[in-house]
Amino acid sequence: MAAIDVARGVAILGIFAVNILLFAGVGAYLAPETLVDQVARGVVGAFFETKFVTQFALLFGLGLALQRSRGYAVLLRRLVVLAVIGGLHATLIWSGDILLFYAVLGLLLIPFLDRAPRTLVTWATVLISASAVVFLIAGGLFMVGEEVAGQDPEVAAELEAAEAEVAELAAEAEAAYTSRNYAEILAFRVGTELPLFAASHLSLVPMTLAMAQLGIAAVNGGVVAHLAHHGHLLRRWTRRGLAIGLPVNLLAGALVATDPAISTASGIAAFALMTAGAPFLALGYASIAARVGLARPGSGPVRAMEAVGRTALSSYLLQSLVATGVFYGFALYAQLPLVAALGFVPVMWAVNLAAATWWVRRFRFGPVEALWRAGTYGRWPSPMRVDAGADPGR
Repeated sequence: MAAIDVARGVAILGIFAVNILLFAGVGAYLAPETLVDQVARGVVGAFFETKFVTQFALLFGLGLALQRSRGYAVLLRRLVVLAVIGGLHATLIWSGDILLFYAVLGLLLIPFLDRAPRTLVTWATVLISASAVVFLIAGGLFMVGEEVAGQDPEVAAELEAAEAEVAELAAEAEAAYTSRNYAEILAFRVGTELPLFAASHLSLVPMTLAMAQLGIAAVNGGVVAHLAHHGHLLRRWTRRGLAIGLPVNLLAGALVATDPAISTASGIAAFALMTAGAPFLALGYASIAARVGLARPGSGPVRAMEAVGRTALSSYLLQSLVATGVFYGFALYAQLPLVAALGFVPVMWAVNLAAATWWVRRFRFGPVEALWRAGTYGRWPSPMRVDAGADPGR
């Protein structure tokens, strides 16, 4: 499953390129002010935002289907432990946590684990299509509201009040995250941000549930078990994913560049386009990663990416610890241009790749992965260390 680990590693690193907007407090609540930052925000929206979280959902569903043979009791314990880890992460470190979200998603996926591939693909298609249509309708309604606002003072006042609330939220976040006071940060996170993130995660449910169903379909259809023999499928998914996903997401990126919040017509339209286009681009990305993993399994870059995939949970939490330490600890939240904040992304990628590579050469499981297994099975995994003669890349 080395190729799958490579795809998972790509997803984890790609997710950080979006999360940095929230860690750094730029381009998330308010639109960037300079043209350079707007272009950068558009690039993130077009090529990263919702693409890698959906790619990870594909791999999450795939993983659940592979673990089904261990029994549903084990599967449930794994999800409960993941939920606990996610809850602690969201409360104590960063409110943008997706681990708790995926634990709940896993519960929703259990009834689908034994379904036929065709049924799963049908469900996924319906979920993605319906979600995109709902957001397009919502965007149209907001557009009508904005037109009416030009003629109706009451509607105009309501829209202005909504914009003021977003600006106030951004100001509160800046005050908390530049305070260097953990108690103040914790109070803002729990009292204000966590409910907002929980609500925003609801909008991701149809898209991520659909992608996870496609992951289950890939396992149930025998594709994953014989991935090396399905190169034609990976090539087809690459072509179709890029051909459909790129144009749609480029348009979404253009819209989100000047309106990142889902509170106006263009912002909602951008999210509708992402909902429709992200699954295709995510499938294309995952197929490319798997193809590279199959073609060059022994190369240094591939083994490093595989290491991140094998330690995905630990790598994700490492990103949160480092980013919050830098942007909250040094009071850099909302203080940097978006382009400067994005400059931190390749630095974190390099740290993540190096740390994961170092770890998997010595240990069989990532540190948090080991804790996850211990919570699931009631005992610490043994042995933890890699045998002297073993291949650390496997």
